[in-house]
Amino acid sequence: MGMRFSRTSANDMIPRYVKIRDSIIARIEAGELMPGDQIPSLREMCLEHSVSSITARRALLDLLNDGIVERRGGLGAFVTGAVRRAQIAVVIIGYSEASWRRDSSSFGQLVGGIGSAAWEEAATLSVVPINDMARAVSSLDRLLRDQPIDGVLFRIAGEMDWAILDVPRSYGVEAVLIKRTAPGDSTPCVVPDAVRAGRVSVQHVLGVGHRRIALVATTVSPDTYRDHRAGFEQAMQEAGLPLLPELMCSLPGRGTREEGFAMARQLLGLEDRPTAIVTNSDFLAAGVYEAAAAAGLSIPEDLSVVSFDDVEFAAHLSPPLTTVRLSYYDLGHAAAVALFDALRGQKGPSIEVVPVQLVERGSVAPIA
Repeated sequence: MGMRFSRTSANDMIPRYVKIRDSIIARIEAGELMPGDQIPSLREMCLEHSVSSITARRALLDLLNDGIVERRGGLGAFVTGAVRRAQIAVVIIGYSEASWRRDSSSFGQLVGGIGSAAWEEAATLSVVPINDMARAVSSLDRLLRDQPIDGVLFRIAGEMDWAILDVPRSYGVEAVLIKRTAPGDSTPCVVPDAVRAGRVSVQHVLGVGHRRIALVATTVSPDTYRDHRAGFEQAMQEAGLPLLPELMCSLPGRGTREEGFAMARQLLGLEDRPTAIVTNSDFLAAGVYEAAAAAGLSIPEDLSVVSFDDVEFAAHLSPPLTTVRLSYYDLGHAAAVALFDALRGQKGPSIEVVPVQLVERGSVAPIA
């Protein structure tokens, strides 16, 4: 099935030049205009659509830039026969500049995976950060109103007004969520297997004799937090171990080193402290390392640590961090593939799960 990229919408706020451009694309796709045929002149566009010459020229410029038509000196514009390249955008919502700096390697891998899939489809890709969650809906509406975007990939931090998914629908634009699911919504989602991450983390420390195991978690990515904790609890219950409230620590922060330090310090101050800590973020794990050092404990001799993500610095901690690897490259690539399938009308499962893998390093040892 051929890929169609013209946009249609009942939204009256769509710029007129976009409607003109899309009407010409629709005529080409329908076979009314064939390669080598001349498209309507600027004057004809103005008369047909009741617009100014400036608006008509903007529509023509878009068609020229997309390679759909070409100028022939003094004669006008003619259909080239080239297929317009799909234009997709990854819209990253709710991340501050500090978050971008801290997670630059993860963002880079994510965009790299998306870019690889876009290259395979000969599509163009733009990255659009929207830092203000309160203005996310209006910012996205303005983006889709002003630019010829065919599909959107969402990477969203924290709690979200899911009315944002109505915006691409109103413009006839396909959307895919990355590392999130929208309650009661049919938008396709690509998520890591965080349940498995939680399970294998617990199973790994259980395997070397640990029984007093604590959880240190951030809730900044609600779906990942929920699933990782579910996997943690499943593995503990299967081992017949109680889920003690004093050993289950979580914060609705950003998953920083400082937050990990604060939670681990509380745990390590218990009279009967944990012998192993599982975290859902490598940044939190780095804080656990600092708290252990402050308490005069050695990793892994006195405390074992298992984390989730495998960001760049994890292998360079002392000792190197045992963690469950999530490939952000694979996550981005899978999400982009799902988006291109949707553009072709070939939608897959509503939720696609990307595999994860335990990477054993030096932060886990048998219980003393």
